[in-house]
Amino acid sequence: MSIIGLFSKWISSNVSKRLLALPLLSIALLSQPGNARVLGIGSKVLEALEQAQQLSDQKDFSGAERSLQRLQDRRLNAHEQAQVHSMRGSILAMQEKTEPAIKQYLLVLSHDNIPDGLVSNTLRILAQLYMAEERPDRALHYIDKLLARQESPNPSTLALKAQCHYLTEQFAPALDAIDKAITLDEKRGGKPRENWLLLHSAVLHAMNDYTRMEQVVNKLLEHYPKNKYVYKLAAIKGLLESPKEQLSLLEPLYETGYLEQRSQKLVLAQLYLLNGVPVKAALLLEELRSNADKPNPQDSALLAQAWMLAKENHKAVKPMAEAAQAADDGMAFLRLANIHILLQDWQAAQQAITAAIQKGELNSPGNAYVMLGMVRYRLKEYNRARQAFVKAGNYPPVEKTSTQWLEFLKQEQAKRAAVNS
Repeated sequence: MSIIGLFSKWISSNVSKRLLALPLLSIALLSQPGNARVLGIGSKVLEALEQAQQLSDQKDFSGAERSLQRLQDRRLNAHEQAQVHSMRGSILAMQEKTEPAIKQYLLVLSHDNIPDGLVSNTLRILAQLYMAEERPDRALHYIDKLLARQESPNPSTLALKAQCHYLTEQFAPALDAIDKAITLDEKRGGKPRENWLLLHSAVLHAMNDYTRMEQVVNKLLEHYPKNKYVYKLAAIKGLLESPKEQLSLLEPLYETGYLEQRSQKLVLAQLYLLNGVPVKAALLLEELRSNADKPNPQDSALLAQAWMLAKENHKAVKPMAEAAQAADDGMAFLRLANIHILLQDWQAAQQAITAAIQKGELNSPGNAYVMLGMVRYRLKEYNRARQAFVKAGNYPPVEKTSTQWLEFLKQEQAKRAAVNS
């Protein structure tokens, strides 16, 4: 899952729980002795709100709504109406009816002279609901209003602001907000929150600041030691062009069975090659090849390269032949020919070069004809070797080489004639 998907999932799964808690807080305050009179909430209204809350806790949303409807014939003051809208918004949000819930919370803010706590809670809820609706621009509007009401910024509000900026690709203000949120939280003695650190790393990744991103992921590993964060750190080492450190992180994950996807194992195989461990690369690629429904040309070519680097040229023949057959051009056949030349299998080399020329789209056709001439010379097919060098002479990059070979063949022919005479 992507970072954005992770945050969206987290927001969606947490928003209803948070909405549930906020009306409870308001009602708990009102139910204290004297609060109903001071805050202008009548006992009947308070009783209906408490009942609606209890029923919604039990997921009896129809019953909760009926409790609120019993108040519709009463003359409610502004604060009472705001509390009813807030409760109805909570009931709707718990049913994932986000748009109707938003309308109810907007009605809360339409009333004057309601408690500051209710206003702040409503602003926070609206921001969360708009985030759940994937409308971070609207969420940001209410977060900024909420921050303007706070004497000192609340870290959770700043983190939500950072998420909004991140989702709207405003990375600089996102970084500023999440930096402040984490710093404030840590000053209060709190453990860095996992989702906040994930957001922090995502913002830094978007800004291509991989050095600071590495620091954040290390902090994630310190407080939340999980294999997925080891893998994330390995990916950063790749971005920082540190293949040795990247391999030291990925190899243990592979050995413990964490790397399950083909793409992950392929990265590890490439790292083995980069770090000069071709045998391990070849064995891993052989595993991938044996588990595949059919050979993958790219994997086969990489496997052949690994066996060649391991100086096991005979093991490179089959995978390179597979890659050559599947390729759109003749380049893989030339690489196959090179393997046969290293094995001094001149006949097989000739066949591979001929197949390369027939398939075409070579980077340097002239070089292919030079190779063909050399192989035929080894096979003592001198006339056919001369034909190949003559064709090579038609390509300016190898014209000089072709001429030298033709002169060499002429001298060799003269020596043989002299011996036979």
